[in-house]
Order: sequence, then structure tokens, then C-alpha cells
Amino acid sequence: MSKATLIVRVLAVLVIRPRLWATAFGLVRSHSISRRGTKVGLLPRPARPYLEFRLETQYGSPRLTAVDSADVLKYVEWVKDWNSRT
Repeated sequence: MSKATLIVRVLAVLVIRPRLWATAFGLVRSHSISRRGTKVGLLPRPARPYLEFRLETQYGSPRLTAVDSADVLKYVEWVKDWNSRT
């Protein structure tokens, strides 16, 4: 699966769940490298070492091919639940 396909699938499952939008945006923001002023037009993205670590621990491989949009949705829901308890 390509990065673009994964992004589209994740957005598709999130777009119909407005209660998770703020949490998802917060996750993107908190896990992203700040590139302001260095490269105009790039969206923020997680640091490569962090992303590889998360993929390796979740799927056993640092490649995006194993990622499932349902897993991303479960993670966003877990973060929202965790944040509401703290």
C-alpha cells in the first residue's frame, strides 16, 4: 500500500467521525517535525525514527505496507479516551 492510499483510507474513516477530528489533528501536530521556514508547502509528518519504531513494534516491520486504517482509528479513539481520563 502506498502512503497516498493509506492517507486516503485513514481520512475516509475519520471524516465520518467528527468527534475524533480534534484528537487526530492534535496527534498529527504533536508527532510532527516542525519544518516551518525550511520547505514551503510540506505538510507536517512524524519524524522517521519515531514512525519506524511505531511500525516495527505494531506490525513487526518498519514499512507502511502493513498499516490498516482500522488500527489508526483505534489508536485515535484510545488517545481521545486516555486524554479524557487525565
